[in-house]
Amino acid sequence: MVTRVLPESPAAIAGLARGDIILGVGGEAVGRQSEFYQRLWSSGEAGSSVILHVLHKRTVKQLTVRSMDRMQFLRPWQA
Repeated sequence: MVTRVLPESPAAIAGLARGDIILGVGGEAVGRQSEFYQRLWSSGEAGSSVILHVLHKRTVKQLTVRSMDRMQFLRPWQA
């Protein structure tokens, strides 16, 4: 279950919302958080498009999220 979505993050841009339940990544079902991250990280390098299937308010939706390097997103300045 999604507990938080950072503003302007790839998840927010794709439409993922707090309370959504992630059912699958790239067409493969996930049942645990560890499975989610394994599938996400194996879906390609940063910048890849990742298909998520999510349960959003009783409706299953397919969202395309463009992955990115987490440290680039969280870093507020350029070195």
